[in-house]
Amino acid sequence: MRIEIYSDVACPWCYIGDRRFERALSAFPHADEVEVVYRPYQLDPGAPTESVPLPRYLEGRFGAGAAAKMSQVVEAAASEGLTFRFEDALAVNTGDAHRLSRLAAQEHGPEVQRSLMQALFAAHFAEGKDLGDRATLAALAEGVAMDGKRVLGYLTTDEGRAEVQAEIEAARRLGIEAVPTFVFDGRYGVSGAQATSVFLQALEQVWKETVGAGAGSIGSDAGDAGCADGSCVS
Repeated sequence: MRIEIYSDVACPWCYIGDRRFERALSAFPHADEVEVVYRPYQLDPGAPTESVPLPRYLEGRFGAGAAAKMSQVVEAAASEGLTFRFEDALAVNTGDAHRLSRLAAQEHGPEVQRSLMQALFAAHFAEGKDLGDRATLAALAEGVAMDGKRVLGYLTTDEGRAEVQAEIEAARRLGIEAVPTFVFDGRYGVSGAQATSVFLQALEQVWKETVGAGAGSIGSDAGDAGCADGSCVS
């Protein structure tokens, strides 16, 4: 079984949803037969290439008081054992982070890609690191056993950029407008940072089915704009 997770490392609900999905997967008896692949999505392709404080960025994009509304997200993260430090976080374009994720999957496989994505989430939301800084990205890659020199060389070129953009455009053609979105075996979609029980139900349901009956949807928490109610909308 393959699970494709459409995600953006700048999306707080993607981090929370990732943790909830991991818990569901750990409770699934056939977890060793599940392949998890992350697909790129950018909430704001026009985000600055030079990092700026996240609270200032949120207020500039969504209006006064936007950063204060993140209290709901902080509480949800804490309930999953995650630490969010929005006051220290930096907003920056996630294009290079997505290229790095793609490289991890291509050259090291989905398990290394999963480890890298978790490291990217933690670096952005808990550690205040600049995900637009290539040296920082290379160091995070080395932490999951990737070759730092290869990563730096890769990021200083345009390698993988067109492919990442093509994947993002393909996601939009599929109708994906909010993240996280989890696609189970290309047949069922789970939208938003759903409860662990919802993810486990989806895993069990898809596993039991031997003949696809067309794509379906299990749950949706998309808000009108920004990041609220379980998902982030571009």
